[in-house]
Order: sequence, then structure tokens, then C-alpha cells
Amino acid sequence: MGIIKLKTILEIVLVVGVVCSCNQGKPTNKLYAYNSTSAEWFVRIGAKIKKGDTIGEEEWDGLFQSKGYQTYLSYSDSSYKKEQVMRCMDLVFNPKNKSQLDSLLQLPIPLNSNMMEFLVFNNFNAINENMDLAKSFLRDTDFQSIFKGADSIAQTFIPANNGGRDKLFEVSILCADPDGKVIGNAIVLDLNTIMHLEYQEIMQLIAHEYHHNYRNLKTPSIKDPVFQQINKLHQEGLADLIDKPLPPITANGLYPEAVIDLYNATFFSTGEKLKALDSLSVASKQLDFKQSEEQFNGFLKFGGHPNGLYMALLIQQVYGLDTLVQTYNDPIGFIELYQSSAIQNKKQYVFSDAFMNQMEELKSKTPSN
Repeated sequence: MGIIKLKTILEIVLVVGVVCSCNQGKPTNKLYAYNSTSAEWFVRIGAKIKKGDTIGEEEWDGLFQSKGYQTYLSYSDSSYKKEQVMRCMDLVFNPKNKSQLDSLLQLPIPLNSNMMEFLVFNNFNAINENMDLAKSFLRDTDFQSIFKGADSIAQTFIPANNGGRDKLFEVSILCADPDGKVIGNAIVLDLNTIMHLEYQEIMQLIAHEYHHNYRNLKTPSIKDPVFQQINKLHQEGLADLIDKPLPPITANGLYPEAVIDLYNATFFSTGEKLKALDSLSVASKQLDFKQSEEQFNGFLKFGGHPNGLYMALLIQQVYGLDTLVQTYNDPIGFIELYQSSAIQNKKQYVFSDAFMNQMEELKSKTPSN
């Protein structure tokens, strides 16, 4: 496929980005906004449950009203998520539940509606088993240095003439599912996920989210189901160059082997996915907005990460990182660059003329035009 050869190139890009970040990014000496109150509340309540104390309504309110959880709960069903956090904390920290917990920990994480519940209590259990590390990480980590390094790395993946670099979102550290994400105008990071990483790895993880931040400030928004799909591919594909390993991956935190296998299969079948995107997009011209939106519901697995990364790697192979970075706020430009790369490569999926004409129509709808 020609993509595997890019592993060495990607590793060089990351190393160069880190080594040169102080010169290229030139972040200011400003303080980066962050808070760890949600994680601190979690550790404190967990310790009390472990001692057999009853947690009152005021303490639960304190946890869920902290900045990180307020942001996290705005992402999905807040009532269910609150109950899930409370339920999993009691399961993990309450000594009376040890037998039940031990039995559940022996089970593989299921690929069904219970997967998130299993991920959360496994994640909480890892914190329970490393409470001293959790406390020392929150107390002793030089977060400002990490954020400054992350900012520098992120800026190596945006054009040098980009503006608005003083608007980075606040980072909140909390305990939830094992992930990091941008939610609204904030970034949330899971404590267990980051406290086991080397500082450089934490910087790259946060740089990925900072890149979304910078990109969101400059990327036009078009209320169109097709545009939403290519926007996901572009957003994650470029940011994944910062912190994601080249597939096939062999592990990803707590996620089960079946999920890893699906991620790898999704990456290597990108051509088939793009062919489906092509045909569905062209067909959508005959549908109303709601019908078009419904046909793309759940279309991109993993939020577009593996397919977007595949496309970004191909573009990088043909045109280089500097050219790819110039499209950081231009999803349609990303598609056009992929199309040109695929034509030159001769082994990748090439979009139809009808699809590319559709991209031209979308381009005419962007605010900049």
C-alpha cells in the first residue's frame, strides 16, 4: 500500500516537532488555564468510601459541580453519567463490594452496550490501586511546563502565520472514561490515562487537543451532512499525526483486543470507506437534509480517526507535512490534496468527478467565499 513505509517519516516528524517546538511555535510565557479540582474531589471521595464513610449529597454535588465534571456531563446524558460515576466509584472503592469487583475484573470488556460501564470501573480501579501515584501526580506535576510544551508541538502542525494563539481552551483533569477530548470550549483529560504516561507523551496528547482548539478558531462551519463527514476526517487525520502510532496498533489502554482489531481493519480499509463516502455523498443530493443526515449516522467508525490518519499519511508521503499543514482549517482543501495524492500514488482510491464537483459546490458555501 505504500503507507507502512511512512512509519519512519512519522517518527521523524514527531521528534523534529518536539525538538524544534521552542523555535517554531514560540508560545508566550502566559499561564495556561487548567484545573484539577474534579480529580482531587474524586480522589478525596474515593478515599472516604474506602474507609467506609457515607458520602452525603453535598459532597456528590461538589464533585459534579466541579469544572471538569460540568464540562464532561455536558457531552452526553448527564443524569446517566452521574449515576454511572457514583455506581462505579462505590463498586471499586467500597470494601463490601470486593468480591463482586474481583469477579467483574476477571471478565473481558464486552463489545456491547455495557462496554463503557466496564471501561469506567476498570479505569477507576486502576486509580484505586495507584492512589499514592494519583495524589503525587496531581500535587507534583509541573502542568504549566507540560502545557507550554504541548502548545509548541501543536503549533508545528499549523501554519506559521496563524493568528489567535492566545485563545487556548482550559484543560480539566477528571476521572471518567479513559480518553481525552474537546467538549465545547474546554478540554477534559482522564487522570488514569495521563498519570502513567511520560511527560513527552502527555504533551503530545494535549497537543492533539490544542490542535483541535486552534483549528476550531479558524475552520468555517457549514451545516451540511457531507461537509460534516469530511470535517471529521480532516480534523482527526491531521491531529493524529501528533500523537497516534502508525497502525497496526497492538494496544490502546483498557480497550479490548476486538476494538484494536476493528481500529486496524478500519485503517487498512480506508479506500472502501472513501468509496462509500463518495457514493453516499453524491446520492445525498437527491435527499433532504434530515434524510442525508440519517444516512451518515455512525458512518465513520472511531470518529474518523483511522481513516483520516490514513489520508493524512498519504498526503504527507506525496506532498510533505508543510503542504498538508497549510490545509489545517480547510477540510475541502484536505480532500483536494488527498485526491491529487491518490492520483499520483496510483494505488489509492480516487474520488469520482461527481464527488469532486460536490466539493466545489461546498467550497462556494464557505463563509470565506
